[in-house]
Amino acid sequence: MTRAKGGPVRRFLQKYRMALGLGIPLLLFGILAALILNEGTAGFDTAVYQFLAGHITPQTTQIFVLLTNLCSPAFLIGLSILLLAFFLFRRRLYPALAIPINLLLSSVINSFAKSVFDRPRPDINQLVEAGGFSFPSGHSFVAISFYGFLIYLTARYCRGRYKYPIMVLLLLAIPCVGISRVYLGVHYASDVLAGFSLGGAWLAFYIFLAERIRHALEEKKGGFR
Repeated sequence: MTRAKGGPVRRFLQKYRMALGLGIPLLLFGILAALILNEGTAGFDTAVYQFLAGHITPQTTQIFVLLTNLCSPAFLIGLSILLLAFFLFRRRLYPALAIPINLLLSSVINSFAKSVFDRPRPDINQLVEAGGFSFPSGHSFVAISFYGFLIYLTARYCRGRYKYPIMVLLLLAIPCVGISRVYLGVHYASDVLAGFSLGGAWLAFYIFLAERIRHALEEKKGGFR
């Protein structure tokens, strides 16, 4: 009699990975939302901002402006177009379309979430201009949903010695964008954590959905993948 591969923990994680990928970040987002509605994050937000504000210099500000622009609409749209062209050239329809669709849906979901909570932005020294509401952070949401999806695509399609350096750079971009939003004074730290949480839940669901679509395309004879 042969034993099933992997231990009980591994089998549990494999069986319920979708539920865990959605449930854990959504639970964290719900906790943050409840705390914010009851003004329970004020001390945390103040402490994080004061720590970062103590390191404000013109040079550091320039670095964080560059980092925050990694999730600016112009940069993300331009990068999506380049990746769309690249994957179409490689006859990979699935990633070519999945990238811009993910960006579009991420923006829609985050805009809806902002409209639900209507949290004003911090009334502090804002080093860059930012409009709209504060919770959750759109840059943080898109950072994890967009660059997280690129990490997934890199793991699946990239080969050779550049695979892991690319994944590491994409991974580092996510927290850097979040920290930049607090440093620049346009978001509370709780906004950033909420953006990561909601964006992480969306990323888990989108990868799950995209995998189903990829398998369907692969089953078509002569179809793109």
